[in-house]
Amino acid sequence: MKAGLEAALAAALFELAAGCAPDSTGRNAPDRDPLAEGIAHFKEGSIPQAIALLSRAMERSDCEAEARRYRGRAHLARGDIAQALADWTVLARLAPQDTEVHYDLALAYSRQGDSERAVASFTRAIEGNPDHVKALINRSAELHKRGRIAEALADVERAIQLDPYNAAFLVNRGIYLSQLGRRGPAVTSWNAAIRLDPQFPGGYFSRGIDHAEHGEHEDALRDLTKALELRPDHTPARAARARVLRALGREEEAAADERRIQGRPGN
Repeated sequence: MKAGLEAALAAALFELAAGCAPDSTGRNAPDRDPLAEGIAHFKEGSIPQAIALLSRAMERSDCEAEARRYRGRAHLARGDIAQALADWTVLARLAPQDTEVHYDLALAYSRQGDSERAVASFTRAIEGNPDHVKALINRSAELHKRGRIAEALADVERAIQLDPYNAAFLVNRGIYLSQLGRRGPAVTSWNAAIRLDPQFPGGYFSRGIDHAEHGEHEDALRDLTKALELRPDHTPARAARARVLRALGREEEAAADERRIQGRPGN
């Protein structure tokens, strides 16, 4: 992966050095804008066409940063992390104060499994924009992966201040509080998520898991069943409900959930 990234970066730097002259090839009609068309194709999900048009846009006189930004996003959309990182690394060198490029880099590092670099790049984005909600919530997830729960909680608390009507943020806060041994505030956060968005299964699922862990099986069954009513394909909820049903001695129902997970509905 490192060698592939270095090769892609070298190619991107070459484009930067050689591709900024005015277009004299005749390939671009004067009334067409490959940058705008490339971004439009990207947003429509036409990734190969987007990459071709955005590459052409970078051959024009201005070598717009937006072309490199969106080409990186198109590369990431098709799973080419090395090429995405190459485009964004060049852009970060050109515009080190660009908050969004550090956010994009962080997403790519996260996809690559490089949590340390992801945290560092999310941090650069937040330094540039302390109110960057997506960077805060994604950094909290990366910090959680690294076992830095108190820091993850601080980030999600800040995200909630900025976006208080996001049930998923409240669910995450509850999870972090629970892992820090603060059950009461955790349940309060899950209750708030459910009040805010009764159709979001995450609050019921997390609260149900908490009930199960504390031996409150009837309460756990109620919450997990509600989560499954809202999202029947929620496999973790179905597996947890099977365990709760078995703990309640309801073997047939537990077995039915397990067959459903295995793709064998049965009778």
